[in-house]
Amino acid sequence: MARRRSRSIRTVSQAGSPSLAERWLGALRNNPLVAAIIVIATVAGAIIAFWDRTSNFYSSHIASPVSVAAINISAENAALIDEQMMTCRWDGKNVRTFASSGASKDNHAVALDFVLTSTADRDAIVTGMDVEVSTADSVAGGEPGIVVPNHTYLVELEHDEGTQSFPLNPPYRIPPKGTGAFTVAFQPSEEGIGMCWIMKVVFHTNLGAASSEEISRIMSRFR
Repeated sequence: MARRRSRSIRTVSQAGSPSLAERWLGALRNNPLVAAIIVIATVAGAIIAFWDRTSNFYSSHIASPVSVAAINISAENAALIDEQMMTCRWDGKNVRTFASSGASKDNHAVALDFVLTSTADRDAIVTGMDVEVSTADSVAGGEPGIVVPNHTYLVELEHDEGTQSFPLNPPYRIPPKGTGAFTVAFQPSEEGIGMCWIMKVVFHTNLGAASSEEISRIMSRFR
């Protein structure tokens, strides 16, 4: 009888004793620091998953598939120089500057080739452009790409800060998943020597906008 009772007690003790995993979980639940870490990790995982879904939706439905791939000096402006130099903003931040060489006295439009690419499955139609001028000042004094531009647009640029909008007529077509290049010939709308612009060019298409890097232009216009 005693032996049977001993076996019965041992069996009950084994059945009622929590497992090692259960003891660990119980200890974790009773530790406020660990509980806080678990909550933070859960919230962080949810935020990361939400961000991934948001980024994918933005890339698929909102972000423009058209971008400015390159800006090059047009072949018709062989006398221009393209260098990273101090700008007329005098803030110590150098940007790409397009100007005439020291041996040239420039008095005509300054032409740049813009190369645009599209990753869309349909045509991208470039219908207009904004020139966002952040600085308009004056200064003392005054590489063609592998994609050949096939159209030139003439733009008369006011020597003033702000956004100047210009339609592209005719509109320029970029084929699906393709590349297109055209020339924009900038010239001052007024007379002046050593006029400087710091600006970005934003092209508007049926698929969204494409913005260039910030560049600097130095031009003159005189009789």
